[in-house]
Amino acid sequence: SRVRMYALWAIQMARPEPASVLPGLVASLHDAHPNVRENAALAIGNFGAGASSVLAQLAPSLRDEEPHVRMAAARALSNMGVHADGAFPLLSLLLKDNNPDVRMTAAWSLAMIRPGAEDTFAALLACLRDSDSYVRLSAAMALGTLRLPQEKVLQALLPSLDDPDPYVRLSSAMAIEMLSPDPQRLLDTLVPLM
Repeated sequence: SRVRMYALWAIQMARPEPASVLPGLVASLHDAHPNVRENAALAIGNFGAGASSVLAQLAPSLRDEEPHVRMAAARALSNMGVHADGAFPLLSLLLKDNNPDVRMTAAWSLAMIRPGAEDTFAALLACLRDSDSYVRLSAAMALGTLRLPQEKVLQALLPSLDDPDPYVRLSSAMAIEMLSPDPQRLLDTLVPLM
């Protein structure tokens, strides 16, 4: 397994043409060793939209028994952006995963795959109420990247400015800043909340 892992790392560093290595990477998604499966998913993700042809073969990795493999598959889909839209339903299920790192990665990935969709907004809004602060932090940052009406996203983020975790509050403030091309309007909204 160590040799296969090193080969996968070398592929990630070399950045060859996707067509020449994607079949081997897809085969590695079924390896007995979780580290090999994880690195195969990450290597596929490094091709971004160029790997969208193997979406159907990558998506089952979202159900892998190992959390790191599920996270790697979610990251790979995130790198494919809107070209990974077909995996949205399966990726959404990861928001209920027992592992908070998996939920955190899934939240960000959803925003990269469907940045202007109402179902993404609803899923991230639910993540703002997650018991894990890193999931809430990821959801806040992801909300700031959405291509939805600014006021709607702003109203969703405002309650997070009172989150018990200071990093969630900071991430929410940063996401709000990303939303607003007009700093004065942003100040007019935020100052009364202080």
